[in-house]
Amino acid sequence: KIVSATISYSCNSPAWEYNSSKHTCTYESYNNDYREIKCPTDYEYKQGQCTLVNKLPDLEVNYQKTCQNGQGDLFQDGNTLRCRNGSVITQKICPSGYTIKTTTTSVGNVERCVDSRSYITKSQIVCTNGYEVTSTGICHKTIVQDAKKNYKCPDNYTLKEDKCYEN
Repeated sequence: KIVSATISYSCNSPAWEYNSSKHTCTYESYNNDYREIKCPTDYEYKQGQCTLVNKLPDLEVNYQKTCQNGQGDLFQDGNTLRCRNGSVITQKICPSGYTIKTTTTSVGNVERCVDSRSYITKSQIVCTNGYEVTSTGICHKTIVQDAKKNYKCPDNYTLKEDKCYEN
């Protein structure tokens, strides 16, 4: 006589959570062995923060005459610059990545183009090996695998594949 074996499912460890509708086992893994703390380029990680180490050198401010309504209205009238509409203004220009900083000295105010990056910035936590960083800065990974299928036969029956054969 042949009967169908009773099927049950289980997970390899009690730490795994069984999902009966999908017959899967899920494990929430938290592992900071896969955590790296990174700083942007030109920053170094020191005492819990990123500090700028490769500061761009200060530069002179470039002064450029232009019109309030745009450069196209500017023209030379003898030795004088004039604008077709509006008045001539002087723009202060620094290269990309710089900002103008005014410092008061004994001679007056001095303007320089200085590195516009922050001297201190936050570090970034990066997780590797398939882990993702949580809002609390911990590396997390959800592992899902199929549950183990277990077959059971009544007493005096022998299991072969998924069928029970009477002894």
